[in-house]
Amino acid sequence: MDEAEAHNAAGNAAFSAGNFLEASKLYSAAVTANGKVAKYRTNLCNALLKSERPAEALQEAAAAVAVDASWPKGHYFTALAYEELGKLPQAVDACEEGLRLHRHNAALEGMHSRLQKRMAKLEQQQRLAAAAVDVRTVLYTATVRDAAGQQQAFSYKHQIDGWRLARAVADKAEATRIMREVAMPHYHEMLQARPWLCVGCQMQHGKRQRATKLFLHPMSYLHQAQPMVHDMGPTPACSAQACAAYAENMAQQILAEVTRGLASDSWVSGRLLLHSP
Repeated sequence: MDEAEAHNAAGNAAFSAGNFLEASKLYSAAVTANGKVAKYRTNLCNALLKSERPAEALQEAAAAVAVDASWPKGHYFTALAYEELGKLPQAVDACEEGLRLHRHNAALEGMHSRLQKRMAKLEQQQRLAAAAVDVRTVLYTATVRDAAGQQQAFSYKHQIDGWRLARAVADKAEATRIMREVAMPHYHEMLQARPWLCVGCQMQHGKRQRATKLFLHPMSYLHQAQPMVHDMGPTPACSAQACAAYAENMAQQILAEVTRGLASDSWVSGRLLLHSP
């Protein structure tokens, strides 16, 4: 056994015993004795990583690749050292460089998959963290009108976390929760603002019956630069079941007409009918 291999074997024994500092010294001696063997350098890299010395480990891993690019562990430990240094994009690049030379290498494939998942998770956390400090103003606007010609416009502002608005674009349930949060606190104020007449009674029977509830049909425009929830017209109705059905039918017609008239870049939530319990 030559001098370099003897140092490497002694380093392996020290590494197996958990003595990474001693292993680093022995592997370093092996590299000094024969710096053209990539295995000695990746062993030294591994010991340095275990000793929490990733910057030095990266130098040895890069040297191993330079000495022998056909040694897959050089690419593996380069990626691992970059990861320990918190440089995930460079770690992924090192993996991909190794896989170009060593297709289907299990260790490199496994690390590449794990690193991509870490990067995706980190990017998601960064987006959520940025959105969490971004509190946006959401406008809620509505115009209540009845069949007798009475009408009144209402406008309110609510503060909603930016991350919720971002999620609401693709999550219908979140959009619905936000719509309820901005609309329902003003329900009684809008209902009691005037002596609204029941649309169902007026239109079906010509009666002037006082409305006891409102059917709301808000539309979500939370994706816009100025996020908003707009109601085309809360529908006043009395407690009669037939009038409630009539008011709901009117709401559906309004929603259908508005949806047909929307620009192609508008996003609207599904039908949402809200009324007093």
